Amino acid sequence: MSLDKLYEKHDQQKKSYHELRDKTWSDMKQRHLNITAAFQSRDNLPEGYVEQMDQEVDTFNHEWSIPDGVKYKTLLLKQEEEITNAAGNVQLGNDDKEIDLAVDNLASSKILREDKDQDFDLKNQFSKNRDDMDLEID
Repeated sequence: MSLDKLYEKHDQQKKSYHELRDKTWSDMKQRHLNITAAFQSRDNLPEGYVEQMDQEVDTFNHEWSIPDGVKYKTLLLKQEEEITNAAGNVQLGNDDKEIDLAVDNLASSKILREDKDQDFDLKNQFSKNRDDMDLEID
């Protein structure tokens, strides 16, 4: 898989993660509101319900928060591993187009480096010739 397609896939995974997280939060919040409404206020809830709802919110924050949530970190690690594997596959030659591009980039950068060296040599020769000339400046 090319890196462009892989990045698109990762963007879609993050979008899906956000949607699922928002849906999970919405469902939990609605359930808490329904329970609270049944008892007319949070103060009227039995102690066990208050503790359970607080624990659910804490668990949600621990698992789903961005960027420190367990599920989000797991997603990022998986994506990082996929990118590393894709980069390794390019080096092994699984995608000929990407290898050709990499070879072309290396060749063009080598040509640029050689041209710079050649320009530098021409400048040195010019300065030597200038020093050899006996010019009188008024």
